[in-house]
Amino acid sequence: MRYTFGISDEILQMKVDEELRNIYYYHLKIIRIAKEISESYRVRFCGGFLQLYGVCYIPMIMTFKPLLHQIEMVMVFTVAFVFYVVTLVVFYDMGQAYEDKISAIYDALHNVDWYTWSSKNRKVYILLLERIPVTESLAISLNEKVNRNFLIKYVSLLAKVKFLANIIRISDVFQDLLYNEQFGSHF
Repeated sequence: MRYTFGISDEILQMKVDEELRNIYYYHLKIIRIAKEISESYRVRFCGGFLQLYGVCYIPMIMTFKPLLHQIEMVMVFTVAFVFYVVTLVVFYDMGQAYEDKISAIYDALHNVDWYTWSSKNRKVYILLLERIPVTESLAISLNEKVNRNFLIKYVSLLAKVKFLANIIRISDVFQDLLYNEQFGSHF
């Protein structure tokens, strides 16, 4: 026995077609905005500057420490550090929100019951599933992904820089001690 489409089924197929088109246009709008952001030299430059600032922050503290009084140093570097952390969190959360949106669209499409749809709607559905990549993300600087995974890698790099800066500072202290021990203090 052959199944024929009824009026309610035709209305359902039209609504499904309309929703698939809405999802497609929404996806295109998100991708268009992300492409404008990723291709903007200002955003890439700001992201690269933000990363460079974070890497140079600890050596800057060590360089300017002898020049500033204790209170001035704490105030200046606290304000700079708070600005840096807030900007960093906002920047990387923006990239993570984009990835979450794309993943939500893909998951919503992937979990749809499409078995009763017409062949035209099934073809559109399959094209949408192929078109929406799960791994799409924003990029800054020299094509670095902006998401929380990269933020963790970046913070671990900052921790390594701090560790290296501490080793250099300790080696300078030991060199001063050895020099004073060898040649004596002439004060």
